[in-house]
Amino acid sequence: MEYTELRDYITTLDDADKQIIDNRVVEKGIEQYLNQQLIYLDCSRVIQGMRMMQTIGYPYQREVSSYLYAVDNCVNFMTVEDNNPNNFAKDYWISLLLNRHHKNLEYEKENPPIWYGGKKAKDKWDKEHGKHPRRKKSSEGTIPGMGKEISNKERLKKLSAQFGNLTFKIKPPKKD
Repeated sequence: MEYTELRDYITTLDDADKQIIDNRVVEKGIEQYLNQQLIYLDCSRVIQGMRMMQTIGYPYQREVSSYLYAVDNCVNFMTVEDNNPNNFAKDYWISLLLNRHHKNLEYEKENPPIWYGGKKAKDKWDKEHGKHPRRKKSSEGTIPGMGKEISNKERLKKLSAQFGNLTFKIKPPKKD
């Protein structure tokens, strides 16, 4: 099945991902699994001041792909109503996903996503979409030792110089 509206939000799942999805569907049932995925895909969820999902990130692509995998491979065995054919069930679940996706895009028009990626991801975003309106700047400070490579021998020499003269006196506890 071709998902043209979602083609930018689909990623490839490996065999381990597919096995995890299959196991979760067996544990919970297909309806509960798909409903839970729709909750995970809700970009308006904020917990402790943090957004759980954004449409610009890989986690969103992975959850959409997981949902579509489950629909393509598991919905054949169930129907929404007893008298309807299986393809109606697929259409029903895809329409729920598209509805959630459109709500996410509308939400992100009012609340733009925050870009947390590195330079490579930033350049890719700029090339595809233009400059992102809410890109956060990181401080220019460096963490000591992070700017240059230090061998393990040099690191041990530094540590032994700092802590080499440290002594401990351990006294046994007094007996009553």
